[in-house]
Amino acid sequence: MDSIDLENLKLETDAPRDLVYMESPQPEEEWLEPDWLGKRLTAPPDQVRSKKHRPDAICLYRVRNSLILPRSIVIDAKSGLIKQESAFRNNMSPTIFHGALVKRNGTYSYKGKVGNSDVKEVPKPIYSLDTDWPDAFGHVFLDCLPRAWAVNRAPADVELVSSAKHIKLLNEFLRLLRVKKRVRKLVTPVLAPEAYMADSSIDRKGWIHSAGFEMITRIKETAKKRYEGSWSLPRRIYVSRARTSGRKLSNEPEVERIFEASGLAIVHPETIPLVEQIVLFMNATHVAGPGGSGMHMSLFCNSGCVVGVISSPSWFFNADIVCSQATRIRLVHIVGMQTPEVHQRSQGDFFVDTADVKAFINRYC
Repeated sequence: MDSIDLENLKLETDAPRDLVYMESPQPEEEWLEPDWLGKRLTAPPDQVRSKKHRPDAICLYRVRNSLILPRSIVIDAKSGLIKQESAFRNNMSPTIFHGALVKRNGTYSYKGKVGNSDVKEVPKPIYSLDTDWPDAFGHVFLDCLPRAWAVNRAPADVELVSSAKHIKLLNEFLRLLRVKKRVRKLVTPVLAPEAYMADSSIDRKGWIHSAGFEMITRIKETAKKRYEGSWSLPRRIYVSRARTSGRKLSNEPEVERIFEASGLAIVHPETIPLVEQIVLFMNATHVAGPGGSGMHMSLFCNSGCVVGVISSPSWFFNADIVCSQATRIRLVHIVGMQTPEVHQRSQGDFFVDTADVKAFINRYC
């Protein structure tokens, strides 16, 4: 492979794409809008929800003789161009959290130091289940997993790869999807003769494709069959973030006491096996908790469940709204305020007015 300058990358444009399979969407039910409590503000420009809630067809593409980099970047090994199958965002700041590439003066730089000696050549085709933010479970859940819809459309000897930190959990989800293959951690770039790149079946700003609905249903069905615990699970739960790092609800101890006094069981999802978590959400009639990957598990709630998401005014409301479409839950956003010392918009600590928490309980619980 010729040396590729990862500091001055350019985009591939107008190149034909090698389409392997296309899945058209099935008719969907009417879009559900959430209810709002608290300090609702105008969403930041990059969080404005797409007005398009009906997905187009999603596709599985094949790329040949390409360099697959961690964080879902595909580079043509011959031309050195970034291929259209890459997932990236046009970030201008080198310190911004999202995106594997930084754009400056019409070219892109890859966020990561890679030398030619780091590239591993593999003889088998690979299938990417990657994300541009691999450290967060929420992105594994809403970026990596939704690309698994077309695994059975790839060659039988294909190898699944991802740079996601939570490979174990991703593999657990795949087992619930009844996918026999396991994901291998993508640590360094891979040069593959063929790579398969699937569109996501979930767009966090706009829709869930019918292929995504089918995956969620299959996971629920398998989890129900494999669950061996007691079915006397709490029906009303508060999903705590108290034991997680980052984006703290600063007055969560007080909030937990209010919910517990109202009969909601306090649960810490990081202490509960995945199958039990899914069954817990399937069994629930009421769920509340601070916004984050724990609350994205509401994808597995059943129709009619009330879900109250406590969040800062700069939270990614869209992801929760899209999740609420999966099983027709009643979503309520309880919007608080960021703490004064916040320096990073979406990941900063926040607090919520307990009067708004009590209003949610009185109105919905």
